[in-house]
This record gives sequence, C-alpha cells and structure tokens, in this order.
Amino acid sequence: MNLIVILLFFGTCSMAPIDLSVQETSELLAMMDNKGNSQTSQLSTNNTTTVESITFNPIDFCSPKTQCFSWPQQCTSDCQILYGINNEFKTSSVFLKNMRSWEHVELMAGADLNNFEDIFIVFPTNSFGMNARHLDGGLIQVNSSEAFRVSGERQLTKKGGILWTFETVVVKKEGKNKLFWQTATIGEEQPHNFQELYPFGGQEVEQL
Repeated sequence: MNLIVILLFFGTCSMAPIDLSVQETSELLAMMDNKGNSQTSQLSTNNTTTVESITFNPIDFCSPKTQCFSWPQQCTSDCQILYGINNEFKTSSVFLKNMRSWEHVELMAGADLNNFEDIFIVFPTNSFGMNARHLDGGLIQVNSSEAFRVSGERQLTKKGGILWTFETVVVKKEGKNKLFWQTATIGEEQPHNFQELYPFGGQEVEQL
C-alpha cells in the first residue's frame, strides 16, 4: 500500500515515524495549515489561501522570465499541470486543474524514472509544500515539522484549478535532468505513474 510517513520534530528530540491513514493525514495537515493561514486574499510571509477565485492565464504565468513546463506535451489551454521557475526572483509556481480533494501532487527531477528518491509534495487543501522521499514498500517519508515546510500561497482559479506560489525553487531543473509529476492517493496500492513535464510552448490560449 502507498502510505505516508510523518516525521514530527520538537526541538532536538524526535518521534518515531507514524503511519497515518488518508483521513488522519488530511486532518493533520489541514490543522497545521490553519494555524498559519490568515484566510484572506492577501499574500503574507507565512501561508495564505486566496478565498476569491482568480483568473489564470498560462501566457501570463509563463512570462519570458519564467521557465515553464507542462503536461500533456504541446498543450495550450488544456494543460493539466504547469510548473514555472522564475529565474530572476528564484521562485516557483505550480498550477493544477481537476485535482481531486483526496489526491496529492508529487514533483521530482532526474535523468529517468529508474533512480529517484527525493520529491516535492503538496496537498490540495494546504498552501505550503513539503520535501519528501520515496522509501521501499511504497512509503512516502515526509518531514512535516514547520521548520521544514516550504511556505507559499494557494489560490483557486475560476475554472476549478489550484495555483501554488512558493518563495523558492521547489524542484530544480539542472543539466540534462528531466522533470516528472504525478498525482497519487495515500493509502491505496498503486504503481508509480509519473509523467514527464515538457517545455511549454503555447501561444494564444484561453484563460483557465
């Protein structure tokens, strides 16, 4: 089964990894996010969720200063996911549409899919993301302590998408490495289904 391992740290002491169910994991992460969530449409230094839906335009998202990757290949207005790296400000953003509430998103970089461990993971109800690692047996190890969370902003789009913006590059594109992504469900037995992200080349596209 694909389970998630939550590592909780308190100062210099730590607890053993805890295997949580889907509901328990969602409740824990939602509780953590609500503590730092202002529930306003303004971006703060912590984690915020924009309550008012925004209009999302991939062309604006993929500006000349933002290196953009998408899936499926050669998509324009029908992109399932967009990942942008702003090389000037060293920030990154993730847009995903049609995401189900019980899923999470995994992003990773590597030469191929045969050898990887580190991933970046984000849940649809949280504005922050977390670095994680795939372990043997389908486990996902996540350090969920606040010190290891990647703060960001979560915005809802008018056509059912979610846009996360992070204050750092959460997955780096280096050398000949490729970028991959998948959605997964914690607690269900399933093989890896990573898809490659391709350079975004859309021109005139509708707003999502």
